[in-house]
Amino acid sequence: MMMTTKYFSRRFVARLAVLVTVFCVCVGPRQVVADEPVDAIQAGDFAFHSGKFETATVEWTRAVDAATTAGNQASLVNALARRAEAYRALGFPARSEEDLKAALAMIKGTGGELEARLRGSLGATYATAGSAELAVAELQAGLDFAVKAGNQQLEAVMLNNLGNLLGAQDKFTQAEAAFKRTGLLAVATGNGELEWVSVLNTARLYVRRGDAEQAEALMRNAAKGFAALPASARKATGLTSIARLVMQLEETAQQSDPGRRRLAYGVLQDALETAYAIDNQRAEAYAIGYLGELYERAGRLDDGLRLTRRALHLSQRLDAPEILFLWQWQVGRIKKQLGDTTAALASYRGAVDTVRTIRGDMLVGFGGGRSPFQTTVRPLILGLADLLLETSGDIADGEERLARLRDARQTVELLKAAELEDYYQDSCVAALRAKERSVEDLSAGTAAIYPIVLPDRVELLVSIGDKMIRKSVAVDEAALRAQVSAFRHNLEKRTTRQYLRPAKVLHGWLIAPILEDLRAQKTDTLVIIPSGILNTIPFAALHDGRRHVIEDFAVAVTPGLTLIESPGLAKSEADIMLTGITQSVQGFPALPAVAAELQTIESIVGGTVFLNEKFLLESFRQQLVEKSHTIVHIASHAEIKADAKNSFLLTFDERMTMDKLEQFVKPSLFRDEPLELLTLSACETAAGDERAALGLAGIAIKAGARSALASLWSINDQTSADLVGQFYKNLTKGGLTKAKALQAAQRGIMADRRHRHPGYWAPFLLIGNWI
Repeated sequence: MMMTTKYFSRRFVARLAVLVTVFCVCVGPRQVVADEPVDAIQAGDFAFHSGKFETATVEWTRAVDAATTAGNQASLVNALARRAEAYRALGFPARSEEDLKAALAMIKGTGGELEARLRGSLGATYATAGSAELAVAELQAGLDFAVKAGNQQLEAVMLNNLGNLLGAQDKFTQAEAAFKRTGLLAVATGNGELEWVSVLNTARLYVRRGDAEQAEALMRNAAKGFAALPASARKATGLTSIARLVMQLEETAQQSDPGRRRLAYGVLQDALETAYAIDNQRAEAYAIGYLGELYERAGRLDDGLRLTRRALHLSQRLDAPEILFLWQWQVGRIKKQLGDTTAALASYRGAVDTVRTIRGDMLVGFGGGRSPFQTTVRPLILGLADLLLETSGDIADGEERLARLRDARQTVELLKAAELEDYYQDSCVAALRAKERSVEDLSAGTAAIYPIVLPDRVELLVSIGDKMIRKSVAVDEAALRAQVSAFRHNLEKRTTRQYLRPAKVLHGWLIAPILEDLRAQKTDTLVIIPSGILNTIPFAALHDGRRHVIEDFAVAVTPGLTLIESPGLAKSEADIMLTGITQSVQGFPALPAVAAELQTIESIVGGTVFLNEKFLLESFRQQLVEKSHTIVHIASHAEIKADAKNSFLLTFDERMTMDKLEQFVKPSLFRDEPLELLTLSACETAAGDERAALGLAGIAIKAGARSALASLWSINDQTSADLVGQFYKNLTKGGLTKAKALQAAQRGIMADRRHRHPGYWAPFLLIGNWI
């Protein structure tokens, strides 16, 4: 997938969620060394505690420069650690990490409290950046140092941050124990702020667990505790966080509770008064804006609009886009409810444009929890697409209506690009790589189907020839998910036909509404551009009650509207590299059928075989560097997981990560004959795992191949070898497109009644350029 628009960064700013999950690990008491630039340190401290993080960064950078010039290492460590906290608050984890590592390098090995604080701060930075393993290591090291030093206050801070990390990983018992210990230590050391932060974080645990009663009791307790504290930025943030958690609880419970709403209103009023008292306009903007959301939820739209506009103007004055977009979006929602769709569209577009300008690395969820991207940016973008689609029906002019539909589709493309970048943690996933073409530059008989899943319906946008067809299907997202889950889980049960019922239901929603149009245009190839839950299923196995989709149409999948140009395979000159493992290595079971698979393929289309000890990571790299292979076939354990860092292909001696695969393959893009096809036989994703399926959908893009043939689940038997071998034969000798070559191979397997079940032939997806 290639995009001509500017993407979202792969992560989202920490300030977005206004959470008090991470407690700052300050370097030490707010005192300065005699020869430090006292004014810069103190000015930075004042700005930071007033919520003016940019100003704090400027002041502490001045301190860093002065300490460097003076050669004062103690002062430099102090200033770097302070600036790292400001960078983390601003949502720049890479910069925070750089400062902390530089400071640690100067004092590492001392084992004292200063090292403990720096390690704890680095752990918190890793946690907010989503690097859970690194975060645990640093936080635990900091905790060990704090315990050894007998510093209970520092121990409490470390435990709080560790508890949040454990909670985000759904390790509730361990997280709750950490928060309980945090609270006890906070009371013992007189740290009232941290005491109530630990109570609030425990409440967040119970919200995640679905225990509304216990969560509400803890939130009310935390509200009283925070209200009794002296005015401070952390008090304002804590109160605002309580209100947000109450709203989240209402959403989870899917019902309005007047008592909870009064609680949210009360703590936001307290937060607003606190913000006024300390002249913290950032806290003021959050409190006013969320009060506006409360009124929006209560149906008091005029009051909600008035408050939201106040928050919007404050955010503009602060030059804080990470806050501004929230209120632009909120104005859009309210205007839509008021029936002013023109103003609503303008506000929605403004919100999306603002998000796209947010600079720096954007944070994923805290240590693996749901990210602000998923909870905020995703619904914003889908909300704009929804409004564009909804209003397209009111446009009489055909060209203008078509432009509106394309605008809706392009809006969803932003989301898809962001999701891929977020999954691969790589802002260059969709960078310019080769000549592109649009999926709309379709050959005769090809239709591109673009499903958009909205909360209350599925929109199907279909490009056939020079026209676009829109069909709206009244099925809510929950019902769609239920059928997709049943279909995907039952497909692997090859001895039953349990898959058939959901296959028919999904066909009725996703294919039947456009079937007449497809037939009228003599369509023979479907190019599906799915997203979200639809990435987890093979459309080829959907069923109309008589036939599977693959019996009538060749099917390909592509992650987006653009793809790498491909002239098709040079049939007579195809150079095939066949790699695989049959033995048990690195703790994985043997794959005895792989030898037969490679032998079958070699007997049909030729190629060079690299089996077992000949399939080493380094030799694989050398082969790709030294020869221009047009097809690379890997028959080995391959797991695509929810976290791209844990996804791999198994070579005989090592695990090949997705980054390594990219490093090896992408240089071929600049050759006359780049890699045309990457095949991952025995590749596997967990049933229903959207994140893993997203990784599989983007595998060709990440690897730098024009297309990929990969499996949603593994079929380690002769059937798999026969199917892939026939696909290669059809492709290299039959003069067919990749999509039709796969269709013919799948239909060939189906011809044997023993293998008619889609469990044998459906897992294989053709991803990318289908020509």
